[in-house]
Amino acid sequence: MPNENAIYYVAHVYSPCDGTIANLVNDLPNLVPGESDRKNPAGNHILLRCQGADILMAHLLKGSITSQVGSLVKSGDAIAKIGNSGNTSEPHLHIHARKVNTGKAILAGEGLPITFDGKFLVRNSLLISK
Repeated sequence: MPNENAIYYVAHVYSPCDGTIANLVNDLPNLVPGESDRKNPAGNHILLRCQGADILMAHLLKGSITSQVGSLVKSGDAIAKIGNSGNTSEPHLHIHARKVNTGKAILAGEGLPITFDGKFLVRNSLLISK
């Protein structure tokens, strides 16, 4: 099956908060699971600035980001699709939060805890929408 037609590419990524798109990359290739791009660890990604935090959403599908830098988005807006770009072994959404402007590299900075539906999750937790 061609990489772009795999079932995981239909999964949308929704904004977790009201904020502004601070940075994005939307033109890196989608990789076959098992391949990796170590030069671009976050792959296609959005850096969303919300209430004093930078929220990184990474490994997105090439060309799927629907906003531009400076755009305002609302919590729940569809903003991209899950892909397999960057330094990753399989399609998934990488999400983390950091204090604003605490890291020069996209994956660096002072981390902040995130809750999902009021719960703290640990690595490899599944969050299934109802």
